[in-house]
Amino acid sequence: RREIRNETTLGTLWTEWLEKNAKVHKRSWRQDISRWENHLKKYQHRRLSELDTALIASIHTKIGVDTPYEANRALALLSSMFSYARSHLGFTGHNPCGPVRRFQEVSRERFLQPSELPKFFGALEAEPDPIIKDFIWILLLTGARRSNVQAMRWEEINLADGIWNIKPDDSKNKNPMTIYLSAEAVEILKDRRKNVPASIPWVFPSWGKTGHLMEPKKAWRALLERSGINDLHL
Repeated sequence: RREIRNETTLGTLWTEWLEKNAKVHKRSWRQDISRWENHLKKYQHRRLSELDTALIASIHTKIGVDTPYEANRALALLSSMFSYARSHLGFTGHNPCGPVRRFQEVSRERFLQPSELPKFFGALEAEPDPIIKDFIWILLLTGARRSNVQAMRWEEINLADGIWNIKPDDSKNKNPMTIYLSAEAVEILKDRRKNVPASIPWVFPSWGKTGHLMEPKKAWRALLERSGINDLHL
């Protein structure tokens, strides 16, 4: 009974894995936080031994009803956490994620067609949330990775020269990266600067834990519905 009481819970494992492993070794750890909050946090009080393959498969299936890709990424996240528990926390059980069959993922190489452009931009102009609207425009105008735009800081931007300097910690290749901003992108950012309090460091602030916008799934789905476009990824 004492061993059971003292056994590591999924929430405890998550906290240690995030701080000591993900933030140290992964550039995409912010996306892991989003997956934890959206899909896995509800199981945080479960002991690791309670998370058997049947339960993991059930979690994977529930997520996959709407987003097979996210289900596979959440499964990979859990698998990585269990591997960490075995090597660092003395967990002696097996990794329950191994036998779970991943969903087949359809190629994500889907682009807007010429006939879809007027519908898409019309729907974008009708977007009621100015943060979402500006976020999508900056994605389009810079071609930058979504995670970089989500975490864009005012201190990185030189509006006078039209330059965005992404710090090494935020770039995938671990090197500083400079993106030259078009006149249209600069105008959008100037308007954002007027509407964002000086005390907020993020260009696209949010009420979430990170303080900045994460993947706006609901807003993106609504935009696609307004435009009548299917199977287009942000």
